[in-house]
Amino acid sequence: MRVTFKFKRWLCGVSAQINLLLAIKLAVIINRRKLNNLKLYARVKEFKYAINSR
Repeated sequence: MRVTFKFKRWLCGVSAQINLLLAIKLAVIINRRKLNNLKLYARVKEFKYAINSR
């Protein structure tokens, strides 16, 4: 009984760590996409500004 409880606790700990890693990876991917979108947005703005200034 005690062993299974410890094992369950260990499993919960491992799954929590894996979930944390997945969450971090997901956050990094989302942030990268956001950064790329921001860069793209800035480029489009510059492009529009260049066209308008001519």
